[in-house]
Amino acid sequence: KIVFRQKGKTPFCFTCHHYDSYDLDDAKHIHNMQQKEKTILCIDLMQRGVGGDMPGSATLREPYIMHKGKKYNLNFTIEFE
Repeated sequence: KIVFRQKGKTPFCFTCHHYDSYDLDDAKHIHNMQQKEKTILCIDLMQRGVGGDMPGSATLREPYIMHKGKKYNLNFTIEFE
């Protein structure tokens, strides 16, 4: 069992798959993808999706804007139980 624990107040997201982001970009249907023998872990501090953060609006409000040149920190631990 692997446990990810946030340290501090900054939440984060992660995905874990048997294919990488390039495979996902190239796939027409996920059920036709060939799984890799390795497991790929992607850890995200924050994301900026397509469009806006409110329905009908294509802009983001301040708490969701990622600023160029700003340093962001993420602290977490990975524990094996």
